[in-house]
Amino acid sequence: MRKVALALLAAVCLFVAGVDARASAPGLVLDLEGARALWVQDEDREWYSYIPAAPDFVNVRFIERWVIEPPSTTGTVPIARVVDGDTIDVTIWDETRRVRLLLVDTPEVHSGRECYGPEASEYVTSLLPEGSTVRLERDVKDTDSFGRLLRYVYLEDGRMLNELLLEGGYARLFDSRDEERHEQRLREGEARARASGAGLWTACAMEDESGE
Repeated sequence: MRKVALALLAAVCLFVAGVDARASAPGLVLDLEGARALWVQDEDREWYSYIPAAPDFVNVRFIERWVIEPPSTTGTVPIARVVDGDTIDVTIWDETRRVRLLLVDTPEVHSGRECYGPEASEYVTSLLPEGSTVRLERDVKDTDSFGRLLRYVYLEDGRMLNELLLEGGYARLFDSRDEERHEQRLREGEARARASGAGLWTACAMEDESGE
């Protein structure tokens, strides 16, 4: 108990004095200067706030890794895989997270192939080649009922993928009462595509008329 108390006192002195203290975890070295708490991931891959007694006092046997801030599910992340036109996998802190693009709905390619589904998937794949990154932006809800992150996705050149899909006629607007930050912008993108007959607005209308 005395050892713990002394370690706590030492930690307070380090942080208040602003001494440069560094701690290492597997594959990770972080500057803890000025830190008041760490976010750690346990063996069950759950994140929680942890106040260390001292940088060298952390029992690394029970901690997978630690960071100054919790792992962000916004910001810039690398692409892991394009699943289909409106769903991608990204890598966040060595974990693969599935992202569902907000307010867009592309035709299916997995559970029954729908008109213009393959074209939408190929289009997204062409925009997100191997090694590329995207920036994720959250609106109201963080995840859907399947645990997928709900995000607006921006390409490296700043263009919004959600908007490109609607403007190119690769997707229809998926109306939601919850998400509103870019709803009007995306609604206008769909309207332009519909007016010009882009993508599925012509291809799938012709397919419907032919009965195929």
